[in-house]
Amino acid sequence: DKAQDTALNGAQVQAAQGIVAEVAAGRLPRDTGVAMLSEFFNMEASAADSLMGSVGRGFQPVTESSSGTDP
Repeated sequence: DKAQDTALNGAQVQAAQGIVAEVAAGRLPRDTGVAMLSEFFNMEASAADSLMGSVGRGFQPVTESSSGTDP
């Protein structure tokens, strides 16, 4: 029962992924992304920080143009 109280639905998971993606792309500062996850999804700041992982701490997403797959 407790897990269901805190589980995110599909739309919420997509929204959380969007926040992480915005931080990874450099369009949001990491601290703002963590705060958004914490506030929007009613999670502890430590959980939001854990969810963000290494994103915004030097992690650089690989794009098609930087992955060497473009001709």
